[in-house]
Amino acid sequence: MNKFYDIGTSDILGSRGNQEDSYIVTDPGASNEAFDTLDHLLVVLADGVGGEAAGEVASKTVTNCFSRTIQSAYSSSNNIPKLLNNALHGANQAVARAISENSDYEGMASTLVGALLIRDRLYWVSVGDSHLYLIRDGSCIKLNADHSLGAIMDRNVDTGLVSKSQAVNAPNRNMLYSCVMGEELAAIDLPKKEFSLQKGDRLLFSSDGLDSISSRDISRISANDGSAQHFAVALTAAVEKADKPNQDNTMVVVVDIVGGNKSQNDEKTVPTAKKSRKTLIMTIILFIILAIFALYYFQQPAPHKQSESNAETPIPKNNEKDDKLKLKSIPGS
Repeated sequence: MNKFYDIGTSDILGSRGNQEDSYIVTDPGASNEAFDTLDHLLVVLADGVGGEAAGEVASKTVTNCFSRTIQSAYSSSNNIPKLLNNALHGANQAVARAISENSDYEGMASTLVGALLIRDRLYWVSVGDSHLYLIRDGSCIKLNADHSLGAIMDRNVDTGLVSKSQAVNAPNRNMLYSCVMGEELAAIDLPKKEFSLQKGDRLLFSSDGLDSISSRDISRISANDGSAQHFAVALTAAVEKADKPNQDNTMVVVVDIVGGNKSQNDEKTVPTAKKSRKTLIMTIILFIILAIFALYYFQQPAPHKQSESNAETPIPKNNEKDDKLKLKSIPGS
């Protein structure tokens, strides 16, 4: 059998004392076959929150439970979105159990981006602000939704509600309005249809520590580095070179599609992920909340501002990952 996927991984601590990101790349069918022989693949990546050991516990709980659920029920003929949804909720329940059994874990949480690749078909589910990118024909496109206030603020820039400077310097832009923390999931990105891949496509899964470099940087590095492993290492090296203050953990998993056929379709547009109805409702609610907040906040005397980045480089996380959790009281719809 010809090799279908080429896989690369890399991670760095940044300025953190321990690694709170986790990933698993495995055969969804739970075989012992070598990766070179597989034409289906499970990838799950999680970014833990909670400080000290709790963040690491959260991310490992999520990745382990998610992968076990998939492997216990996987068949390529299954309803894959339903299987991914079951695995996500199983991981959420596992976090709830861990918290109930150890009070030290109170408040811990994790992002999750989990994907099943079945030859050239891609399915995914995600919660939080970890990334799934597609690199095709030199362009880097984010496929999954971003459940952070910063993402909403950035969309408000596009609609003219706030300026780019206001969005960049808005307090708490790094907070999540949906994450895996053992409670109701406020928003889930779970496309109902498969995403078609083609030979030459490159998938990039990452925690948000990668935000220290821009999507343009990612495309440039991809063009210069051939194998999946070389690309993965080059990405984390670029994050280290950027030398951002309070650099978060960064973890990347790269999957190159090296089997199958190059698409003959002349259509170059890559469709982006569709948000679920619940995600859209949450976005509308948060849009209203942030509009009210922005009107109040920006009429007040200017606080000490964070330094503004150039337009091509996204802003890194705030100093503490625990800031992500402060919106957990916002109910889902």
